[in-house]
Parts: sequence; structure tokens; C-alpha cells
Amino acid sequence: TGPEIRDDVAARGLNIFAHMGYLSKLVSFAKQSASSYDLVFEKGWRLSGFLSLAFGRYGVPGVVVENDVRYWNEPLENVRAVARYGAHGIAQSLAGFCSRHAPLIIAETEELKSMLIATRAIAPRSIEVVRLGVNHEIFRPLNQVWCRNMFGIEPSAFVLLYVGSMDIYHDLEPVLAALAEVTVPSLELH
Repeated sequence: TGPEIRDDVAARGLNIFAHMGYLSKLVSFAKQSASSYDLVFEKGWRLSGFLSLAFGRYGVPGVVVENDVRYWNEPLENVRAVARYGAHGIAQSLAGFCSRHAPLIIAETEELKSMLIATRAIAPRSIEVVRLGVNHEIFRPLNQVWCRNMFGIEPSAFVLLYVGSMDIYHDLEPVLAALAEVTVPSLELH
């Protein structure tokens, strides 16, 4: 990996041999550390369920927390694109196989549950929908003067706040480019 790879998916961008090496490391990790865990939560990724399946071989159950079903949406204009499409299909087949062996899949929405059933042939009884939620004791409107003072933000500042991942899918470049084209008095981007 290097700076030219901007991706939040651990194995994307790796060639097939590096990909196999990565999966081998996950299997070794499960074997060496299974006795340290009672339950494994695996965040959905390109090969969802793989780590849970690896730990399951050592008696440690895994729960896959899935928030995405990857669909192919690129044109097949050249040999490289067709090869990537083939790799995508293999990855989705493997994710389906592994996920079907997980004792529980957590999906964020009913729509995602339906997509997992349709695309990965996961039994409906294996998927539980757990919607995203907010702890209102922590995340609630507070006194603006007090909050701005606490964080050293001027009372007159126009504040834009971004909370989340910084990767190819969550790119602030369009926002920054747009802000460069306008004048907003006392603008702060956090």
C-alpha cells in the first residue's frame, strides 16, 4: 500500500497474491488469538464474514455488522475493468459464503436486510435490524455561548462541522472547492 491508494476497504487495490496474503494473516490472527476473545464483532467490508468464519473455527462466535452491500456500478470498457468486475464477483461470492456461516448479521435498515438476503443468500432469521441511534444524554443541544467558549470559537463565527471518515467515499474536496469560490464572513470549518 502507499499514498496512491485512497480507500477505506482494507484489501481493495491489492493484487490477487497480496490479497491472499492478507487473508492468510487474518486466519493466522484468528488462530493465535482466539483464546483471548469471547465474541468477535466484524465491521462489514469487501469480504464480510471472513474474520468471523476464521474465529468460528476456534469456537469463537462472530457477529457481522453490515452497513453496505457493494454493487458493481462501473462500465466494462476495457480488459482491466472486466478483470475488476470478476474480482468483485468473486469477493461478493466469498462474502456471501462467509456471512452465511456467521451466527448473526446486524443490518442498519430493513432495505439493507432485503439486499443481503437477495445478493448473498443469507437466511432472514440470521439478520437482525438494529437501526442507528443517538444517545440524547450526550448528543443534545447545549448553550451555544458556553460551547463556543469551551472550544475557543468566536461567537460571531459561521461554523461548518464535519464528523466522519476521511477517505475516497467521504471526500471534503468539493466543499473546500466551493468555499474557495465564496466569501463567508468568519467562516470556520471543523
